[in-house]
Amino acid sequence: MLIKERIWTKDFIVVCLSNFFVSLNFYILATAFPLYVKDILHGNQQQMGLAITIYVLGVVLIRPFSGRWVDRFGKKKMAVIGMVIFLVASICYFGTKGIVLFLAIRFIHGMSYAIASTAANTVASSLIPDSRQGEGMGYFSNKGFFIEKRGDKMIRDRGNKKWVSLMLPEHVKMLREYDASYNKIPKPSLDEQKYEQFNEIVSEAMEMNNILEFS
Repeated sequence: MLIKERIWTKDFIVVCLSNFFVSLNFYILATAFPLYVKDILHGNQQQMGLAITIYVLGVVLIRPFSGRWVDRFGKKKMAVIGMVIFLVASICYFGTKGIVLFLAIRFIHGMSYAIASTAANTVASSLIPDSRQGEGMGYFSNKGFFIEKRGDKMIRDRGNKKWVSLMLPEHVKMLREYDASYNKIPKPSLDEQKYEQFNEIVSEAMEMNNILEFS
């Protein structure tokens, strides 16, 4: 009887959870930061877009080098370095006042994501038994698929309370205000002429005993 080698070791679970929360961090901030730039930093539409674009740019520029650094300095060392920089960058958003400093942190944050995710994938692959590589990487990749689907839903569900426990209070307030203003139906404005027409219709209906329909 063949005994399968274990996939779900302690180290593998730690790597999966670490990568899970890194990806979750991206989608939470992608949901809130455009509004943060607009309402707190008083940025324009272009700067709201840059809040996402500059992050992705950091990822794209560093990704080719991150693989070389993993080979040169070691996968575990680079995973730790990437995660630490990622965490520090996340904390540095607190109290940021200027848009330039904010975008600089976003760029560094994107760079750290590229390093952390590349190293985490390499570490995960090394922890999976050779006989179960495909199965193990399938489990590891499923985490990313779940986050992407939940993340897309979070972006579509801006302002809904099901996600507020994962966000800062000021982000929750901004998202609710945005949702309220987006779904607000403006009241129709009536001038004197329209009021007179309306009164004539009502008076005629009362006199002729007609049924009024409002739409």
